[in-house]
Amino acid sequence: MILISIFMLLLTACTNMLIPDIQNYKSVHLNGNGWIQIPNQNYNCTNDLRVFDDNFTFEIYFSGDNKNTNSAGTIFSLTGKQTENFIDSNCNGELDENEIDSNEDGTLDIEVNDEFVVLAVQNDPTVNNLLSFYINDIENEILFEDKNFNSEDEFHLLQITSNGDSIFFYIDRDKILSLKADIMIQGSDLLIGARGNQHDVSNPWSGYIDEVRLWNDILSDEIMDMHFESSDKLINTMQDSSLCNLVGLWTFNYEEEKIEINDEKCNEAENLYYNICAFEICEYPLNATLYTFPGLEVKYSRKGF
Repeated sequence: MILISIFMLLLTACTNMLIPDIQNYKSVHLNGNGWIQIPNQNYNCTNDLRVFDDNFTFEIYFSGDNKNTNSAGTIFSLTGKQTENFIDSNCNGELDENEIDSNEDGTLDIEVNDEFVVLAVQNDPTVNNLLSFYINDIENEILFEDKNFNSEDEFHLLQITSNGDSIFFYIDRDKILSLKADIMIQGSDLLIGARGNQHDVSNPWSGYIDEVRLWNDILSDEIMDMHFESSDKLINTMQDSSLCNLVGLWTFNYEEEKIEINDEKCNEAENLYYNICAFEICEYPLNATLYTFPGLEVKYSRKGF
């Protein structure tokens, strides 16, 4: 019996030696050279970016990278909103009753104010412990005592929740800002690592983005605590009760670098999600694209939260 046990141990050790140690990437190092863009899919009211208009939880893990720059870097942004008289109220992209047909051609006409910052968070490259929080084009600066948002060795968790009436901001589970606000993001793409829209992008983030998550509900304090305390990727720990409210998941946990970044909430759905909501949440994936500025490049990294 002892000989068999020793043999099995030796066999296991030899087998492990033959298996290559493949370590996946953990984050994207944007380095001020590019951004990630998640388009707003206006055809669907339930599982697209319009969850920001109601109850939601948004989570993003990030760090700086000590790069010398004079411009503020944007961790994420929702910029541009449809004007009040040009809202696609039924989310179907078609002309309905009470919607505007300014060209009188039988089609819905959308007018967007591209300069309006609906929701965004930026740093200050000259002040390591300062962040600016934008809500409906109004800036709120917060100075932190013990944070360095420009260091590549400090990853942080930004969490934002809303009940449709008020918005709450958390950094590393500390509630740092709460405001009465009603936001509407029709027409806005979600940009990770930049500010603007597909036609005019500015203020790129010089640092790392580890994982991004979007939920169509307010997560409990217990679950949000777990997301901060656990270093595992969410895709590996999909056991909490909030799964059915997951709208988007982008982990960057790849073996190879990618430009097209799929919404990972639906990866191997049958293996990950043994519950009734699997097909419901996978109906409308929010796939993203990694863009770079002309002549520059973005690298994936094994740094992470």
